[in-house]
Amino acid sequence: MKGLLYRDFFSIWNGFRKNLILVLIIYVAIAVGMGMDTILSVLIFLTGNYAVALLSFDENSKWDTYARTLPLSAGAQVAVRYLVSLLMIAAGALAALALMLAAGAVRGSLDLELLRIDLATVVLVTLIVLLYEALALPLAYKFGASKAQSWVILAYLALFLGGFALLRVFSVPLDVLETPFFTDILFGPIGAVLLLAFGLAMLAVSWAVSTAIYKRKEF
Repeated sequence: MKGLLYRDFFSIWNGFRKNLILVLIIYVAIAVGMGMDTILSVLIFLTGNYAVALLSFDENSKWDTYARTLPLSAGAQVAVRYLVSLLMIAAGALAALALMLAAGAVRGSLDLELLRIDLATVVLVTLIVLLYEALALPLAYKFGASKAQSWVILAYLALFLGGFALLRVFSVPLDVLETPFFTDILFGPIGAVLLLAFGLAMLAVSWAVSTAIYKRKEF
């Protein structure tokens, strides 16, 4: 498995480092110059999408045909891709938080309230990216990476519209999310742990689904 991990990280470094450096330069400049620290959370989206992008590389190079000859189970091969995804999301989240705090320190506006906002932003974006991966990876294994992204966008749109419709049907005011109960959940430490635990649980379910798909797939 170490060999597959090295392969994936080597592919990410060779395929995406220029793009990553360019994004860092642009968004750090925006964060420092315009005081928009939370825009740096785009790094989590960027690094989190690398695992799906690697599946595109695999498809183009016919990698899976060769991978089936390796002395690793289908579950282990899929697990490597999920581990890469999780590590890249974690790296993006830590980098985003560190750069947010650094940008605030450079402007002289770093305080506890800014730290709270930055932490909450990183947690919420990390949850979104975890859920995105949980949807995108099984779809990518089933239909291919390019088609998977379209399906995920449609799924998110359906969830958003469905959630909004439920709020309207049950006459729930939209400002309910601004009540102390919800803000404590979303921005407190307990809420952060629960949200991330939910995201990781969905990723674990996704891994089981992807493994079942990969085992049955013919190359």
